[in-house]
Amino acid sequence: MKKIIILILVGLLFTAGGSLFGQKLKSGSFSALKGQSEINLQYDYSNMAVENLKRRRIT
Repeated sequence: MKKIIILILVGLLFTAGGSLFGQKLKSGSFSALKGQSEINLQYDYSNMAVENLKRRRIT
């Protein structure tokens, strides 16, 4: 039981740590967002495509 709790805590630690450093600013600054409590983001998927999805034969 103790091992399960330790594994759960380690998993939560890795999950939280990964999300803290997952977003990085490539250019610009956040100065225009100072004081904002909410931000509305809109994503444009019009140019998104999926590459060739042919199944490969296993020989």
